[in-house]
Amino acid sequence: MCGTSEEQLAIERGWQEKEDWLRQCLDLQLFNRDADQIDVATSAHEAFLDYADMGTIELEIDSYCGLVKEMGTTADGLVKINHPQSKLIKERQHIVNQELKELQKLSGALRTKLMESMYRHEYMREAEQLETWVQEQMITATSQDFGQDYEHLLVLQAKFLDFKHRVEAGYERFNQCEELAKKLVANDSPYTHDIETNQLQLRAAWNALLDAIANRDEKLDAAAEIHRFNRDVADALSRIHEKDKMVSDDLGKDVHSVQALLRKHEGFENDLVALEAQLQVRLVLY
Repeated sequence: MCGTSEEQLAIERGWQEKEDWLRQCLDLQLFNRDADQIDVATSAHEAFLDYADMGTIELEIDSYCGLVKEMGTTADGLVKINHPQSKLIKERQHIVNQELKELQKLSGALRTKLMESMYRHEYMREAEQLETWVQEQMITATSQDFGQDYEHLLVLQAKFLDFKHRVEAGYERFNQCEELAKKLVANDSPYTHDIETNQLQLRAAWNALLDAIANRDEKLDAAAEIHRFNRDVADALSRIHEKDKMVSDDLGKDVHSVQALLRKHEGFENDLVALEAQLQVRLVLY
């Protein structure tokens, strides 16, 4: 009976050892399979990284990280039980870790390049649209229309004031382009030269618009002075003509009528003196 028990225990130990050995073989095979999969995947992604979808690549790298972590657990378990190929297992695990790190590094570099390219395209698109808008505003800013008369001139000045408010609002877009260009240049963008050249051109266009606005402002003010002068002169001439019509050849029929005519003439002369004084004042003002 005792011999039978020992034989049974020996058989069970043998089966357990074989089971453990088979499990180790399976773990090693799974480890090598996963390592081969990582080798192939990382090599393929390194070769086509520049042409692949960034989001897909990053998702796959995340899945590889999980797989490599599981491989590390398997490798540690095999090494811990002193598997005959422990040295090779550790070397293989180190290689896989390095391959994954290199792929992550390349992926990070590609993401940086793609972000730089996206920011550059955003800047170029906004700068191009803004420069086109500036050129459109230059048409109004360089207009030579100064009105037909003073009232018309006032209408033009009111419209030009609204125009200046719109340009002031557009400064926010210009400032955003300035800030984005500075950030791109500060980050050593590979497109630095193109950005600096483009921003220099945009800045020149913006400053030219501001100069044109200031110049038209001055011309509108000068035109207002001229229109006011012409209006006042026309008004004075009209009043003179009215007074001229009041001059009569009537010399009176008697003393009373002559005295009445003299009083009327004195009033006329006083009006002319006052009108002359007003004209002198206006001439001094202009």
